[in-house]
Amino acid sequence: MKPLLSVAMPTFKRAEYLDRQLAWFAAAVAGREGEVELLVSDNCSPDDTPDVCERWERRLQAQGVDASFGRNATNVGAMRNIVGGIERARGRYVWTVGDDDAIEPGALRFVLDTIERHGDLQLLVLNHGSRHAVTGELRYERCFETDEDLEALDGRSIVERFLAHPHASRWGGLVLTTALVYRTDAARRALAAWPEGAENITLQLFITAFCARQGRTILTKQPYMEMAAGRHFFSEDMMVFFRFRIAEVAEAFVKLTTIGYSTELCREKIRNQRKEIRWRRVLGLLRRRPRATLDVLARHFAASRALRKPARTVAVGDGPEAAGTVGPQP
Repeated sequence: MKPLLSVAMPTFKRAEYLDRQLAWFAAAVAGREGEVELLVSDNCSPDDTPDVCERWERRLQAQGVDASFGRNATNVGAMRNIVGGIERARGRYVWTVGDDDAIEPGALRFVLDTIERHGDLQLLVLNHGSRHAVTGELRYERCFETDEDLEALDGRSIVERFLAHPHASRWGGLVLTTALVYRTDAARRALAAWPEGAENITLQLFITAFCARQGRTILTKQPYMEMAAGRHFFSEDMMVFFRFRIAEVAEAFVKLTTIGYSTELCREKIRNQRKEIRWRRVLGLLRRRPRATLDVLARHFAASRALRKPARTVAVGDGPEAAGTVGPQP
């Protein structure tokens, strides 16, 4: 019998955090082991991650959890490790859980209850706070400001509402791995619609937007987790960070227009990215890595040019076209 939910947990070189996250999972899944499978994917970590995985594999299987612990032969990159979990999931829904986000004890039970109650659900977005991983400072209590749970038969209205927020730290919640529960078959169709997206750190924005177009979408008022800010893998390499912020985000917004999202909104988001360019840093990157830096800038301006032309649409499945109701607008 297939599980209702697959919890995919990609990890790399964070044995201590993985150990804590697996302890959360073991407690959270107690009593509902038959409804959930766990997929842990170690991206060839050089630390004690294999030992943590071996220990927890025995404990969780003894608890009655269908738990699979895999290790990539080489580091395939963060996004491909995430994509691998979605592709391997046997559950009707897939929830990719980061190894370092602090999740509420009742979050897993809430997710299970919600997807059981709404058989046509395509996307569940969990509201969340953000705390700096180093300083411990609370950055905000709720990423998505709403006075009530939002629900729509076509989630495009919900996604566009929060994409319109001027600060990337807020609309970025639509990209945050642990905040997103996807209908598995919808997420796989999104991957097929943008196969090159596996090389783009912003891929999950497209998956989220794609799943929202398939049908019923729910975004919660209550936060169910805290994102660990200041520890993103892509912030350790200035070129990777620059490529993400300037080229990859812009390309993701172009892809959103192909599945029916507002061209003007996506164009405005790309313009906002351009405003964030710090030219002193760009000059420094040009001196150190000229070819890579020029390539990033060329990709950004190519994305801008692409939105001057009519979007070439891709199929988004059989989801309804009606926008539905999302509650009070800002």
